[in-house]
Amino acid sequence: MLVGIHVGQLLQPVPGGIGTYIRELLTHLPDSECTVTAFAAGPRPDGLRTPYTDLGWPHGALRYEAWHRLHRPRLPIAVDVIHAPSLAVPPKRLHNHDSAALIVTVHDVAFLRHPEYFTPRGVRFHERGLARTRVDAAMVITPSEFTRAELGREGFDLDRVVAIPHGITTPAAPDSAAVHSVVSALGLTTPFALAVGTVEPRKGLDTAVAAVARAR
Repeated sequence: MLVGIHVGQLLQPVPGGIGTYIRELLTHLPDSECTVTAFAAGPRPDGLRTPYTDLGWPHGALRYEAWHRLHRPRLPIAVDVIHAPSLAVPPKRLHNHDSAALIVTVHDVAFLRHPEYFTPRGVRFHERGLARTRVDAAMVITPSEFTRAELGREGFDLDRVVAIPHGITTPAAPDSAAVHSVVSALGLTTPFALAVGTVEPRKGLDTAVAAVARAR
């Protein structure tokens, strides 16, 4: 089976959790007897070993708007399956006029439940991507049963939605001396709370800080 994965998130300054998800898919999908190719509109992401197609112009948000609104530009690749690991959803029709099966991963619908934590443009982008997914996707992946149920509430046919928890390669155990050095340099004393991720309002870090302050 020939699988094309959109890796546009790896072109972002901070690829984030979706970037990690993409890299793990590219690492492990070949073990499932899939032939994998990656594609995005931009130069090959650093460290990418998978065969790669640069889609060229248009780039970034302009391309995604064209995908969501016009179903174009079509993808210049020959694959059986297209996997969109985010709501930047490409058209399933290809340059050679074939159609590929479209698979989309929907991580959450926070943009619907808490739009105040997103920019208006971000909300519109995600809404259009979700609408395109509802119409075109042969299968939708969610990381949890909770998100699967959320899609049911948004009118998705749950026969096409499957919850597959995210998995990552277990990192090597950290060097204790190095950890102690970093903690000491930051002036931290135990106990402390560690939050890992991008600093954005929707991450609720203000709530975490308030909770630690109350606990102390």
